[in-house]
Amino acid sequence: MQFISLDWQMTDWKLSEDERNELIDHFHTKYGAEILFDSYPQLKEKNKLDPKTNSLYGILLNIEKLEIHSPESVTVTGGKYRSPLGAAGMTATWQKTKNGWEIVKTTDHWIS
Repeated sequence: MQFISLDWQMTDWKLSEDERNELIDHFHTKYGAEILFDSYPQLKEKNKLDPKTNSLYGILLNIEKLEIHSPESVTVTGGKYRSPLGAAGMTATWQKTKNGWEIVKTTDHWIS
């Protein structure tokens, strides 16, 4: 996997430079991939997919909706895309614990 692209352009969510760098550090350390903040059309413009199969050379994680309940609880609706036959999504409620963020509830699952 060459990259992970984090796309939340459909939300009003804005990151500070520190928050952005924290995300980059987390995903790069955990997965060893280049971290981008591009949508599918932007990835296509940058030639980040195979034109014959429309499969990405990495993975696109998108957030369509973000509800912040408190500093320790959020609900996220989004999905992941790698290819036309490799997409999935859900709504997940996350709770911050002493060990980090954990999913406590999922709904609205879909897969292609």
